Amino acid sequence: MKRVYLWWWAPFIVWLAFIFTLTSIPTVETPDLGFDAQDKLYHLLAFMIFAGLLMRALVAGNPDRIAYSSKRTLYYGIAYAIFDEVHQLFIPGRYGDIGDGLADVLGILCGVMLFLAMYRCCFRSIQSWRIKGMRII
Repeated sequence: MKRVYLWWWAPFIVWLAFIFTLTSIPTVETPDLGFDAQDKLYHLLAFMIFAGLLMRALVAGNPDRIAYSSKRTLYYGIAYAIFDEVHQLFIPGRYGDIGDGLADVLGILCGVMLFLAMYRCCFRSIQSWRIKGMRII
């Protein structure tokens, strides 16, 4: 049981620790992509992966949990995005930014939608399933 539990949750926990560690470093050198809002892209990508891994852990291979997991991922993701931006206010050389928070939320939304699209694609040939009377596939 514990091995199965770790299989679903370990990648998410590692990613969560990675985000927290990066946002705890006063200055982080990032590659220059040649445009001004590249930090927003980094936030979007980090939280898109966050959302995908959290969805994976919450669904845990059970398609009956899709609706529940989507809502929870949005709630937990937005809460963590707010926490992350507030956390950065206490790190010298860092600051919390509403634009970064919005990029985080957009990343969460993209991550949930991407997960749902991938899940739908991968399981379409295996089964057709319903969530509370709503046909998903």
